[in-house]
Amino acid sequence: MNWLLFIVVAFGPASADRVQAINKMNEGIKAEYRGDGEAALKLVQEATQLDPGYAKAHYVLGQLHTKAGRYVDAEKASRAALGVAGDDAALAGDAGYQLGVALLRQSDAAGVKHGDRKALKRKAVEAFGGVIAVDPARYKAHFRRALAHEFLEDPDAADADFRRCIRLQPAYTPCFVSMAHLYIDYGFATEALAVLDAGLKANDKDPGMWAGAGRAYFDLGRHQDAVDAYKKARAIDPDMIDVLYGLGMAYAELRMRDEAIESLQAFVAKAGNDVPKMRKRAANDTIARMQDVF
Repeated sequence: MNWLLFIVVAFGPASADRVQAINKMNEGIKAEYRGDGEAALKLVQEATQLDPGYAKAHYVLGQLHTKAGRYVDAEKASRAALGVAGDDAALAGDAGYQLGVALLRQSDAAGVKHGDRKALKRKAVEAFGGVIAVDPARYKAHFRRALAHEFLEDPDAADADFRRCIRLQPAYTPCFVSMAHLYIDYGFATEALAVLDAGLKANDKDPGMWAGAGRAYFDLGRHQDAVDAYKKARAIDPDMIDVLYGLGMAYAELRMRDEAIESLQAFVAKAGNDVPKMRKRAANDTIARMQDVF
């Protein structure tokens, strides 16, 4: 989600508690901008205690927790914001979206049991549904709900949300890519390629779109097409980590040893802690295989 904090100015009559809460929250926002996250959290928490009915303070608290990766706390703060948002539809939409994101992030955490993961995805579907009811044009809510539906093995619902997302925002690359992979996973290669073609026409300058096409072509066994797509992505963004990996693996399938080794070594050199260990291991294993002359 986009990170956004905002200074609030009180307009019209407000209770003393509300004014104090606004001032305390604004102090917290300023502390966050200074890079003092601990102080920001303390100040915004105090704002919610000064005026528990002030929805915006709960929402900002949820933002702080989300940015710090504390998704259980972000969920609690977002639910608190929704509980007191009243007729503020815009804030309810923002808090609901933040809630959905927090639930998805919890569900994707390492070590979560499959049953718990499914339960969290269902809660996320519900949260994004509430957002869409308030703001049907929020395309990212449709996109994220589609991902949850896909995990829950409801491809029809996922497909419908992906389509709504694309209608609302044709420039949003992740929706095309994820929709194409949904079709690939369920055996509809022709439909997947049609989605990719439409996405590339709308986003031909987006490296993520070309990278997504490369991954799809790879999954379909069209390794030369995958190489061509990944090369176009690399021409736009030479340092895109997923492109280096995908290109190297596609070259390996084509038995283009030197090219595969060069791309995968570049991937390994750039891969940080956020890159899954299994992917690094696969890259190193492929490098070793390509270097084996026997």
